[in-house]
Amino acid sequence: MPNTQIPYIGAYVQIVVAVLNAFHLPRATPRDKNSVLVTRILALAIQPQHLPQYLEGTEWLNGRVIWLPMTSAGLPDFPRLTEVELQTITLDVYPIKQVRSYTEEHTSDGT
Repeated sequence: MPNTQIPYIGAYVQIVVAVLNAFHLPRATPRDKNSVLVTRILALAIQPQHLPQYLEGTEWLNGRVIWLPMTSAGLPDFPRLTEVELQTITLDVYPIKQVRSYTEEHTSDGT
């Protein structure tokens, strides 16, 4: 887009959005669990946050944390959660989809 059109970008965006709203199917459809998620997020948002105070007393904020391999024998009391329970805790599926690449990034031998 030429620089001369910059003052009109806002108007162009409004036109495109109006056309999409009028003639295009929604990208996301409402789901029954959305209202449950919103209620949960709002309830969690007003709870006091203790993590920042905890982290200030540790070395977690001072640099990269070294990840070590862990087995189930190393944490016998760690809860085993189903995928549905994980979605409830993380409030959706997106963080769960990131877990594999995030873990591989931090546990690979090349880093």
